[in-house]
Amino acid sequence: MLLAARHLGLPDSAHLWRLTPQRVPGKLPTASNHSRIVYQDGVDAGRGGPQNDIWLGHARFRGYLTIKVDLPSKCDNLHGSQNQRLLEWIDSFCSESARDDITSQMLKDVELESRGIRENVNPVIDATTLDKNVTPHNPASNESQNGSGTFGGNEAVTPWGPDVSITDTTIFVYPYTRGNSQVIVDALHRYRGALEEADLRSLVYLCGSTGSSRALRLLGHILRENCRGRDTPSAIHRVEEHAWPWMKHDSNEEITKFGVPLVLDALSSAAVIQYTFENESAIFDYIASELQKLDSKVKDTEQSPSEELKLLDESILRRALQLLILKRNFSHLNCDHIRVFSDFICDRLHRIDPRSIANLSFALGHSKHLDEFWMFMMAKRIQDNPQEFGPDEIAAIMDAYSNACLEDHEFYSVLCQQISREIDRYGIEHLTVILRSLARVRVRDEWLLNYTLEKLASHLNTLGHQCKSSEKELAYITANCIVAAGDLDYAGDCNFDAMWRLLTSKIKQSSFDICAINWLPLAAMTFASRTTLQTFMPVWLRHVAHTIQKLRSKTFVLTIQRRHHLVRHVFKLGILPRHLLPRNAQRILDDICDCEHVSCP
Repeated sequence: MLLAARHLGLPDSAHLWRLTPQRVPGKLPTASNHSRIVYQDGVDAGRGGPQNDIWLGHARFRGYLTIKVDLPSKCDNLHGSQNQRLLEWIDSFCSESARDDITSQMLKDVELESRGIRENVNPVIDATTLDKNVTPHNPASNESQNGSGTFGGNEAVTPWGPDVSITDTTIFVYPYTRGNSQVIVDALHRYRGALEEADLRSLVYLCGSTGSSRALRLLGHILRENCRGRDTPSAIHRVEEHAWPWMKHDSNEEITKFGVPLVLDALSSAAVIQYTFENESAIFDYIASELQKLDSKVKDTEQSPSEELKLLDESILRRALQLLILKRNFSHLNCDHIRVFSDFICDRLHRIDPRSIANLSFALGHSKHLDEFWMFMMAKRIQDNPQEFGPDEIAAIMDAYSNACLEDHEFYSVLCQQISREIDRYGIEHLTVILRSLARVRVRDEWLLNYTLEKLASHLNTLGHQCKSSEKELAYITANCIVAAGDLDYAGDCNFDAMWRLLTSKIKQSSFDICAINWLPLAAMTFASRTTLQTFMPVWLRHVAHTIQKLRSKTFVLTIQRRHHLVRHVFKLGILPRHLLPRNAQRILDDICDCEHVSCP
């Protein structure tokens, strides 16, 4: 999560869970607002820190060898004696009995690398002698680039500890940059059979820190190799086995080399840079199969679960939540995330903290693949303990459920009561999001509606013209409040003139998005006044006529035209006197409604 925060330029990972409404647009942040990836700066800078290093086997080994890929110009600084000493050191600690195929191949690679440096020729690494049945206890790797792959360099070749054998040595590869990435990935792919779970964790961290598509392709290939053929029997296969015992479903019961937590870490690392593994659904099928097995074990040992099982369950739950929250920040959930994690997380909602519940609600509510059962289960969890959620969480939850058009009057009433009990904690940004959410589902809380409008009007009157920058921050908030009040049939005595003057001032700067708040002219007809019709509407219509010429989306253009057709009908049908709207504004309104601004393809 810290890597994900670094990619977004955030100071710490806690920001990934925050759902504070943005003051400028008056809305909650979406995935499109959080897609600015900055990992290129770290990769282009070369070896700027340990995040570009690969440690293979660092969790179980006592020493290390360094494999470093340098440019040819740097190889002149290395002496052949250093490489010779390295070869002698390996020979002294590697007995004949310990020299399996991998160790022998490593010695050949080191010797060829040394010869290539001393003779300034390209070393040719022959990997055909490597045994196909690689044991996972002896990792090996070699790199070469333009004849300059080197073992060690300066003092890095000196092993830690006097009695470290080659089989107990970590292979340390650095740095991983654009210039040497292909060489390192090719070498790791060649020896992928020797990589264990600790090695893959290092590779996962590398993918998340550098955003390398080459490393991610390698990681996806390794995961697919280990996840293939381990799906659980489907319903039809279970029927076949019961009716015809000789028809057995061929399922591979081999113990997987990599556990579900590591696979979830890999998916999270890919989600950070919006990368999708090839045939990713197969990986999710494997996760679903393992989660079913875990649920079975939990139910079988419900009375006295082992400590190991509880730790595994907690680890998977934590990583699943992190993956879904990363998807909320960087992209959107897809059907694989919904089908795999729905039952698993719904069974454990009582163990999830309120901040994560709010993030899950926001992610699901704005997803194209909506799971109403998941949303319903979370709604019960929220409704039973509304006091656990703060202003940010409640605003995000109401925005998510209203965006998904889930109408539950009791659910929204409970949240509104919680808001009224702690109304002093809610800023105008929170109240704007909440009011717009209630308007979407037609839930009218008169007290909350009156309070929000009065607070906004009081704030604008207090501010006055002291700070021009406030117009930029409050314009969209004001527009959303006015539109929501119109949708909820507000009939109070709030004076909207200060709000319309603020919007008029903002629109004159030609920096107001007419597509984001396209219901605003209808709200102007709902709360018609001399300020609305003679001050706001002429400026709005000129801005729309100027902006609509630049739009290239026929959908947006037709939507804006339909809104203004309704405005014109208000005057044509005599609902409002036509003379209240200036004649110049009437001509502009006719042009907006009648002209074909975007030609049909």
